[in-house]
Amino acid sequence: MNKAVNAFVTCEQFKSFLSVNFKDFEELLGFSAIRALEDGENYITTIIRIRADIKLKDKSRQRISFILKIPLKLSENNKVNDKGESQSEVEAPTDYHELFVSEADMYDNIVPELEQIYAKFGIQLHFKAKRYRFAHELSCNYILMEDLQARGFENMPRQKGLDVAHTNAVLSKLAQWHAASAKRVEVSGVYPEEYVNSYFTDEHMTFIDSMNTTFNEPFKQCLESYNLLTREKEIIINYMRNMNQLYSKFGTVHPENFNVLNHGDFWINNIMFRHDDDDRTAVEEVIFVDFQLPKFGSFAMDLFCFLMTSPHWNIKLKSFDNFVGYYYLELVRNLKILQYSKSIPTLEDLKAQLEKHGLWAFVCVQRMLAVALLDPQENSNIETFMSNNEEGKAFKKRMYYNPLYVEQVKEILPWLIEKRYLHYMTQIS
Repeated sequence: MNKAVNAFVTCEQFKSFLSVNFKDFEELLGFSAIRALEDGENYITTIIRIRADIKLKDKSRQRISFILKIPLKLSENNKVNDKGESQSEVEAPTDYHELFVSEADMYDNIVPELEQIYAKFGIQLHFKAKRYRFAHELSCNYILMEDLQARGFENMPRQKGLDVAHTNAVLSKLAQWHAASAKRVEVSGVYPEEYVNSYFTDEHMTFIDSMNTTFNEPFKQCLESYNLLTREKEIIINYMRNMNQLYSKFGTVHPENFNVLNHGDFWINNIMFRHDDDDRTAVEEVIFVDFQLPKFGSFAMDLFCFLMTSPHWNIKLKSFDNFVGYYYLELVRNLKILQYSKSIPTLEDLKAQLEKHGLWAFVCVQRMLAVALLDPQENSNIETFMSNNEEGKAFKKRMYYNPLYVEQVKEILPWLIEKRYLHYMTQIS
């Protein structure tokens, strides 16, 4: 058994867990635990798949499986402070406690509320996997949930991206999520403060400043490789100079606008698909994972994150407006199903919000798309991703000079300018 799990869960404790959660459980015949994802597929948590063979009271046997998420520890000799500096004497936030607290609340409270809103209108749907708890306290934060692979769900290859059918299936489910999250405000009132603010607060500005510097400096150095016009480079460089102010504006919630609870980390690796049994290509169901960064505010956060990182390159830009239009139709349809009483935004309202919040298009292209297209490597983790030391700088150059990334970004950056998603004055007004 994986020693990371063995340190948390003994065989007897696991038997106790099974007895509580599986009413017909009689005997544990064996269980194992292995890493579920390679390096480079999840940057903050360690994902472990636990499989158990059990005997039931009717003497039949069954194999069950779970996914255990535990924090990824930073190395003791190379910790990173909030300025992005590698300093062994700095106390680093090694347990990501707040992320796990948010995710646990999402699994236990917020997401079930969204599912229940649909249930009240006779629609049974699920946004998440089932969450479990061990009977004993673990020595760290954790999320234990059903293994969705056991029900036929799978991730799609992040470097290849999604075709039109898969992209539309995700947009349809996202529209359901956003509609329910908007309706929830009518039903239950405003979201908790931590979901409204997230990390877009004055107390986090030092971190945001260092994070922007950590990515903007190497990105600026790599701009010469993207065949940009001089004017285009000037616009991008000026935009990066103002990103701290833009972050602050982006995080501000404007009650007069249409607002939703964003998933907050909405890209291909956090979306799973179940396909039709006959041809294995038609999407039967979509489900979301990794609820660590929820943020109440403009829908633009999730929509930009997904559309900038996850569709196949051949359709990403040329079908962008069609995808936005499809999302809008699905959003309106679901708001009407849920009898949303406030003003339903027009398509032009949504397009104006995308222009107003174009910062997130740039952030996701500069950072998340670069990760999505990168080959997995042993040091692909939050430590090297966020660090401004030599290893961190080398990691970012590997991202920004990656041929798959260069192929896309040299066309995406002029497109962002043309779409006015990098129009500074629009976004600070």
